[in-house]
Amino acid sequence: MPEGGSLDPNALDPLAERMRAAVTFGNVEREMRRNAAATEIWAEVYPTLSAGKAGLLGAATSRAESQVMRLAMLYALLDKSDLIHAQHLTAALAVWQHAEASAQYIFGSALGDAMADEILLVLRKAGKSGISRSDLREHFQRHKSSDQIGHALAVLVECSLARSESRTDTGGRPAEFWFAAA
Repeated sequence: MPEGGSLDPNALDPLAERMRAAVTFGNVEREMRRNAAATEIWAEVYPTLSAGKAGLLGAATSRAESQVMRLAMLYALLDKSDLIHAQHLTAALAVWQHAEASAQYIFGSALGDAMADEILLVLRKAGKSGISRSDLREHFQRHKSSDQIGHALAVLVECSLARSESRTDTGGRPAEFWFAAA
């Protein structure tokens, strides 16, 4: 209400009673199972949930399958059910999708490795022409060792964010060029 107001003190009684009943139901040790419809949905979404993601996003969203199932169990318990139904699982998946989208917005493609993150920005800026390894060293004004750059590039390759190719059209010896993954 724009000017405040007061809520009837008894208005929340039915909700409080439903919550008490759900908590009482949930305080009993029990085995939780999925019904057939939830099992079918779970089989479809499990590979995506368990795939994992790179970088800080991956750290923030790891064990997605466990988190989704915990949410689905909570929804089932709130319904005083020891069976997880499709609506419990789909509600949990909706919450998870929102949480993952929020983490994606916050962390983006940041890897948590400052040098790898910076190199990825340089590679993306270079586009299809790529950038040579020696130009990467120049980017850091020769303040980073070849090993440090190599480690950061290995992180990017491991996360499938970068690739390299050897070029012989450089007018000299072959050069290693790096590209952001498409």
